[in-house]
Parts: sequence; C-alpha cells; structure tokens
Amino acid sequence: MKYVDDDADGAQVGITQKLSGKTGGTTDWTATVPDGYKLASNQPATGTVTFTTNTPSVTIHLKHVIDHVTTTTTRTITYTGAGTKTPEKVVQTTTWHTSTDKATDSFIATDNSDYAEVNTPTIAGYTPDKTSVAKVGIQTVTDPQTIKDTDVTVTYTADDQTTQVKYVDDDKGGAPVGNPETLSGKTDTTADWTATIPTGYELAPDQPANGTVTFSAQTPDVTVHLKHIIQHGSRTTKRTITYIGGGAQSPAPVVQTVKWLTSVDVVTGGVIATAQAGYPAVPTPAIPGYTPDQTSVAKVGIRTTTNPADLTDSAVTVTYTIDQQTAEIIFVIKGHGTYDVVTVSGPSGSAIPTSSYQAILAALTAKGYKVVTNAAKGAHFDDDRTATQRLTIVLTKPSTGGPHGGLPETGLTGGSSKTTGQPGGTATGQATGTSSRRATGTSQGQTGDAAHRLPTTGDAQGTQYAVLGLMFLTGIFGLAKPRKKHN
Repeated sequence: MKYVDDDADGAQVGITQKLSGKTGGTTDWTATVPDGYKLASNQPATGTVTFTTNTPSVTIHLKHVIDHVTTTTTRTITYTGAGTKTPEKVVQTTTWHTSTDKATDSFIATDNSDYAEVNTPTIAGYTPDKTSVAKVGIQTVTDPQTIKDTDVTVTYTADDQTTQVKYVDDDKGGAPVGNPETLSGKTDTTADWTATIPTGYELAPDQPANGTVTFSAQTPDVTVHLKHIIQHGSRTTKRTITYIGGGAQSPAPVVQTVKWLTSVDVVTGGVIATAQAGYPAVPTPAIPGYTPDQTSVAKVGIRTTTNPADLTDSAVTVTYTIDQQTAEIIFVIKGHGTYDVVTVSGPSGSAIPTSSYQAILAALTAKGYKVVTNAAKGAHFDDDRTATQRLTIVLTKPSTGGPHGGLPETGLTGGSSKTTGQPGGTATGQATGTSSRRATGTSQGQTGDAAHRLPTTGDAQGTQYAVLGLMFLTGIFGLAKPRKKHN
C-alpha cells in the first residue's frame, strides 16, 4: 500500500507498506494519513484487499492540507518634530487572505486592499523629510514574515527664520529712523529684543522698551514707535538802542530785555518760542539843534516764532544829524536904519564865519564908520530850526563937522533878534552867506550901489539930515552925480 500526492502529480509520499495474506485470503487496511496531508476526494480511509497471484497495490491518494486564514495588518504613519503643530498619526489597514500548505510548509498571502499614498501635511515654517508616504498596492507574498504591521515616521525640521526690529518716527507720519536690526532663529523659537533709541528720540507712549518675538514662517517685524524729544526752556534776548551823531549830547544806550519760553525739537533743531513780553516803543530823545533819523524805535509786540534768528539779540541805531540854521547879519547905520542884510547858513552851534560879512564891514570902517555893537562877532548858530537868527552890527557914520555936529541918532541899538519862519540856507556843515545889498566902495573913490544909501526919515529935520548925509557920502565915496533916494 502506498500513498501518493495528488498535489504533486502523484509523487509518492512516505514508504510503501506491505499487506500480507494467502491467495484468496483478504486483509483490511486503514490509511495512515501523513502530517500535512488529507485524503483526496473520494479516497476511502479504509478498505479490504483480496490476495491473488497478482494482487494490485492499494494506492491512497492524498492532498495537501491547506490552512486558509484571514488576517489584518496596519501601516502607521507617525509625524514628529513640529511640536504642538505635529499632525496626528495616520493608521492604514489591509486584510490578508493567507494559505499555508501543511505538507510543504509553503505560504501564500494576498491582501484585498492597498495602503494608499499619504501626502505629508504642510506646516508653515517646517520642512518634512518626506513629502509623502508612498502607496503600497495589492500584493501577493509567500513570506509570512511580510504579513505584519509596519511603521513609517515623517520628521519635520524647523526652518531658519529672521525678522527685523524697525524704528519709526510718529512725529513724521511713521517715517523710518535709522537702520533696522535683524533677529534670527528657528520656527517656533523665541528671541528677546531691546530697543536701541536713536539720539534725539524717546519711546512713544505705550511703546515697550523690550519684548520677545516668536519666529514663524511669516514672522512680523517688530516696530518701535519713537517721538522727538522736546526740550523746554527759556531764553532772554535784548534789544540795544544806540544813539549816535549828537556828540556829547547823544543819549545813553537803552537796553530792553524779553524773556522767551522755548520748545526745541532735538531731532530737527526746530524751535517754537513765545515771548512773555514785547519791546515797548522808545521815543527818541530830542537834542536841540539835531534831527534824528527816527522819531521813535517801534514797539515789538508779544509773538510766537519758529525762526531761531528771532531769539538773538538785536541792535537799533538812531542817528542824529546836526540841523542847518540860518542867520541874518543886519548892518544898521545908527540913526539911519538898515544898510545891508547878509544871510548865512551853517550847522547848529558852529561859529558864524566872519568871512560872510567882513567885506562889507571892512568897506564901511574904511570910510570912517565906527562899530558901536557887533552881535555877529564870536556868535554861533543857534539850535532853533523854526526861526531865523538875526544878528545886528550897528555902526555910526563919520562926523561931517557941520553945524549940527553930524546926523542925529535914530535910537537904534545893536543886538540880536529872532523872527519866526522857515530858516534859509542850504549848506550842510559849512556856513554860507549872501548879501541883500552887495555894493561897496573902492580905493579909487567909486561909489557903491544906491541901495547902500541910508533911507530918509520923512520929516523936516530928517530931510536936512538926509541932505547933509548925501553931501557927506558924496565927499566920502566921490559921487560924481546925484543918486536916486530910497524910501
């Protein structure tokens, strides 16, 4: 009796067993199925054999015992490295149908589904070592060791990150100030910062001086808000009024002061200043004989300024100019009235030059006229521009030796007088003069103009004196013919 493997094309299994007996006799048999086998379909497990001279062998047909099992495996994808942002793990499952040949110990398994591809979740600021976990398709395997759970790990690495600490000027609409500072780190790490305040600035209200930044894929810049430092103070300015041109009479300087409250922007240097008072107007003191170029120094009122030049001392100069005065030098022949008038101009207080009238005086004295009084001698121009200064030179005519002992006196006396009116003369700093009657005698005996003749008195005695005077003058000046009298 032998066993054959129908699954191995009838290959004998084990050793042949002998059945013994007598011809014509019988014997019972029972199949002894080897491990891993089972009786083939329609294969009896027992039987009886009748011995003959050519007893056929008993063949037991076997088939392999196949164990069919269903099992489940998993693929677990684990993520790490992103801290609290790390994704949850992904667990995939598949079911295997396994078949184990007990006779040969051969194994075969086929899964009924695949492990689908799993894309690695994107985490801003991190880079994974795998962009996806690959698909594992439906497969058949013969190694039972492959039928097991598997694990895949995806590791994230934090990216390098930077951000900037920027400074802005709130007083200039957020304009940038200076150069930004750079902070570096990894995603989700932190860095501390402390504001470096530029010169002239201070932190804006509610602006912290330091802080901590957490890096991310889009780390916002740190903006530090600044304001200009404003220095409040005070300053005093002065206005000095100086008077010149009046010599020793020039007034002493006037010094005025004003206090300012100032606010200086340290960044821009700009200043806002408010005066706490003004410079009051200062009338120019009068100096007799002088005219100032301004009658007063104007008031400067309280004001606010942004011009630094307004916070400097100022100076005002008032210049006096000496006035030009007019004087009349009047020649009077005592008892006969005015002989000549010389108009002369010059600066106030200056000496009236004798040259302005000396020629006339010399001509008269040369003819024997005697000076009674001479108000012009050593005189100076006065300081009154509103009136003409008058200086009289009184002379007496020479005696003729006539029966009356000379012309009678008229009662005129020498001296000076003033009449109101606009002063004459145009010269500045030098005296000038003109005569209203400018004829004089000469050494050759020529006569002067008839205007130099003395006026008649208008009465009988005056007529006599006039005749005598005319005769006298004819003798003195060598008149060759009668002259017309002046009334």
